[in-house]
Amino acid sequence: SWNDDLAFTTNERGQAWLSRVQRKSLRSVFVETERWGRQQVSVTNQFPIKLVVRPVGELEGQLLGAKKRPLADVSIIASAANGNGVYAVTQTDVEGRFHFRVPIGRYVIVARGTDGQASSVGKANIREEKIAYVQLAKQSEQRVRGVVISDDGQRAPSIPVVFTSGHVMRRVTTTDENGEFEVRLPSGKWQYRSYADESPGYVTLGDE
Repeated sequence: SWNDDLAFTTNERGQAWLSRVQRKSLRSVFVETERWGRQQVSVTNQFPIKLVVRPVGELEGQLLGAKKRPLADVSIIASAANGNGVYAVTQTDVEGRFHFRVPIGRYVIVARGTDGQASSVGKANIREEKIAYVQLAKQSEQRVRGVVISDDGQRAPSIPVVFTSGHVMRRVTTTDENGEFEVRLPSGKWQYRSYADESPGYVTLGDE
């Protein structure tokens, strides 16, 4: 996180001495420029450390629910499409609208409900000094039921079952005393796994 006690200013050559910083534990730093604002930059293995600040662009969007009604006060997260982390978080306004100013690149835009689960996902390609637009629609969810069988052929109670879809969609449930589970999932292709050492299974859900 941003810490003013460990803030350093570059000289006319773009150099700065990062004193009081443990190099081995340094993975990324925040860089703030007048033109491109504040952004998190990964630290290279080179020495001296070289930080590359990317140009930025803008993303505008809107989150709609049932009957295309705007959804207010919902957390919207912009994550790198390659899975390299979260770049920005904001909330929708009373009209369901949101806005980001982030480094250029491809992003996955996720709306998270009050339960912390991803309820809607979109994609955006941010270009320098351009405004991209994305509309997210809260997806209906379907009920999925199943049973987990152990290696000895018995029903397995208290076993976590993890469903994932892409980098950001994740649901976790646990089998009951009869080895059965139930979970609600948005439409799409989901991978599921109940034991870490087993091959995953897949289920595809269409719109209801």
